[in-house]
Amino acid sequence: MPEKDYELSKVAAPAAKDLKTAFAAARKALAANGIPLGKKEPNWTEIAAFMEKSKQKKAAFMLKVDWPKVVLFVDLGSAARELDTLQLDKQKTVDDKKALVAGLVKGKWAEASRLDEFKVLDSMKLVAENISVQRDFLAKLQAQRAFYTGLTYRKIRMAPSALKDLEAFAKAEFNHENTMFLAAVYANASNDDLIAKYIDPKSQTQINLPGQLTKDIMDGKKQAKEAASSIEGLIESDLMLRFCSKKQREIDSGGIAVVTQKLTALGAQLRGLDDQRKKLAA
Repeated sequence: MPEKDYELSKVAAPAAKDLKTAFAAARKALAANGIPLGKKEPNWTEIAAFMEKSKQKKAAFMLKVDWPKVVLFVDLGSAARELDTLQLDKQKTVDDKKALVAGLVKGKWAEASRLDEFKVLDSMKLVAENISVQRDFLAKLQAQRAFYTGLTYRKIRMAPSALKDLEAFAKAEFNHENTMFLAAVYANASNDDLIAKYIDPKSQTQINLPGQLTKDIMDGKKQAKEAASSIEGLIESDLMLRFCSKKQREIDSGGIAVVTQKLTALGAQLRGLDDQRKKLAA
């Protein structure tokens, strides 16, 4: 966009006092719109002497908007003197820059479209925040997936929700006697109850144990709970492998894949907005 000059105030006499009055009016107009230019007093004697020597009777205090630079200068007809400069792209924060641009727009020294850059920046901020949320969610999903790698029965017992899922999975496969037995063992069921329900060959919910171990328990040589390690190993080598594989597939397809697609789309959206911002800032 080409640079533009805006007259802030003017003077029709070369006297230093008149120049000061006009300068004060220019500075007041800038300050009213939040533009911090003209804080330093110019060399009035030098400017007045130049005007007198060049027989220049008029002077004007001007604002030059040469994006992203804004310059306060005095137009002396045959010459111009720069008084103060503001570099918009070197502000400490985006909010500082936005406030200055809004002041220029308010003072009618810049087009309202200049604020479009900040609308894009606000959109970029929202997209970036969404990306952060999705990344955190992805990290949680990846942690959940890792939980089901090399999972043992004793470890899953420390996660009640996952244990409940395992028991439901076993029941759905009509293979839940083993998980029921372990639940009873960890619930401190009596030896007689464990034998009657899970060890006795006559029971409909008998668990699958080596013959000698079953005989030793039935003969009273061993406690029923001593079968727990054998059943845990059996569950870990078969049921839990299928259960963990199923859970990881669910996390992959229903979670990780979806979030990854969202992150890809959000990344493209952010890059598109950034390209738009650069064009507006040019």
